[in-house]
Amino acid sequence: MVFRMIAKIAHSYAVAEIGIDRFEPLLTDYIRGKPGDIEYLIGGTEQPEPETTAPYSLSCWTEECRGIPHLVTSVRFLADKKARTYIAVVGPLK
Repeated sequence: MVFRMIAKIAHSYAVAEIGIDRFEPLLTDYIRGKPGDIEYLIGGTEQPEPETTAPYSLSCWTEECRGIPHLVTSVRFLADKKARTYIAVVGPLK
Protein backbone atom coordinates (compact mmCIF):
# COMPACT_ATOMS: atom_id res chain seq x y z
CA MET A 1 0.00 0.00 0.00
CA VAL A 2 2.87 2.40 0.69
CA PHE A 3 4.36 1.82 -2.76
CA ARG A 4 0.96 2.45 -4.33
CA MET A 5 0.73 5.78 -2.50
CA ILE A 6 4.30 6.64 -3.57
CA ALA A 7 3.35 5.76 -7.17
CA LYS A 8 0.40 8.16 -7.05
CA ILE A 9 2.49 10.99 -5.64
CA ALA A 10 5.42 10.41 -8.02
CA HIS A 11 3.19 10.20 -11.10
CA SER A 12 1.21 13.30 -10.12
CA TYR A 13 4.35 15.30 -9.41
CA ALA A 14 5.91 14.28 -12.73
CA VAL A 15 2.77 15.34 -14.61
CA ALA A 16 2.78 18.68 -12.77
CA GLU A 17 6.47 19.28 -13.48
CA ILE A 18 6.85 18.25 -17.12
CA GLY A 19 3.38 17.33 -18.39
CA ILE A 20 1.70 14.03 -19.27
CA ASP A 21 2.75 14.22 -22.92
CA ARG A 22 6.50 14.18 -22.19
CA PHE A 23 6.82 10.63 -20.79
CA GLU A 24 5.30 7.15 -21.09
CA PRO A 25 3.70 6.43 -17.69
CA LEU A 26 4.88 3.19 -16.05
CA LEU A 27 3.03 3.53 -12.73
CA THR A 28 -0.61 3.82 -13.78
CA ASP A 29 -1.38 0.09 -13.56
CA TYR A 30 -0.08 0.03 -9.99
CA ILE A 31 -2.03 3.18 -9.13
CA ARG A 32 -5.19 1.45 -10.33
CA GLY A 33 -4.45 -1.51 -8.07
CA LYS A 34 -3.41 -4.08 -10.67
CA PRO A 35 -1.05 -6.71 -9.27
CA GLY A 36 2.56 -6.71 -10.37
CA ASP A 37 6.15 -6.28 -9.30
CA ILE A 38 6.13 -2.62 -8.34
CA GLU A 39 9.44 -3.15 -6.50
CA TYR A 40 11.19 -2.85 -9.87
CA LEU A 41 9.99 0.73 -10.20
CA ILE A 42 9.86 2.00 -6.61
CA GLY A 43 12.32 1.66 -3.78
CA GLY A 44 13.51 3.48 -0.72
CA THR A 45 16.71 4.58 0.87
CA GLU A 46 18.11 2.19 3.44
CA GLN A 47 18.73 4.78 6.12
CA PRO A 48 16.46 7.58 7.29
CA GLU A 49 17.44 10.98 5.99
CA PRO A 50 18.46 13.87 8.25
CA GLU A 51 15.60 15.79 9.79
CA THR A 52 14.51 18.97 8.03
CA THR A 53 12.04 21.72 8.79
CA ALA A 54 9.99 20.93 5.66
CA PRO A 55 7.19 18.36 6.05
CA TYR A 56 7.89 16.87 2.61
CA SER A 57 10.19 17.08 -0.40
CA LEU A 58 9.70 16.17 -4.05
CA SER A 59 12.10 16.28 -6.97
CA CYS A 60 12.52 14.75 -10.40
CA TRP A 61 15.39 14.18 -12.79
CA THR A 62 16.36 11.91 -15.67
CA GLU A 63 18.45 8.74 -15.54
CA GLU A 64 19.48 6.55 -18.46
CA CYS A 65 18.50 2.90 -18.48
CA ARG A 66 19.80 0.86 -21.40
CA GLY A 67 20.43 4.07 -23.32
CA ILE A 68 16.89 5.41 -22.83
CA PRO A 69 16.32 8.48 -20.62
CA HIS A 70 13.74 7.83 -17.90
CA LEU A 71 12.06 10.30 -15.58
CA VAL A 72 12.76 9.50 -11.92
CA THR A 73 11.06 11.12 -8.93
CA SER A 74 12.01 11.24 -5.26
CA VAL A 75 9.24 11.42 -2.70
CA ARG A 76 9.83 12.12 0.97
CA PHE A 77 6.92 12.77 3.28
CA LEU A 78 7.36 13.39 7.01
CA ALA A 79 10.75 14.83 6.17
CA ASP A 80 10.62 16.78 9.42
CA LYS A 81 10.45 13.41 11.25
CA LYS A 82 13.59 11.87 9.66
CA ALA A 83 11.56 9.70 7.26
CA ARG A 84 13.29 7.95 4.38
CA THR A 85 13.18 8.98 0.74
CA TYR A 86 11.42 6.83 -1.86
CA ILE A 87 12.57 6.79 -5.48
CA ALA A 88 10.16 5.99 -8.32
CA VAL A 89 10.90 5.39 -11.99
CA VAL A 90 7.98 7.23 -13.54
CA GLY A 91 8.60 6.37 -17.18
CA PRO A 92 10.75 6.81 -20.27
CA LEU A 93 10.85 10.27 -21.76
CA LYS A 94 9.30 10.79 -25.19
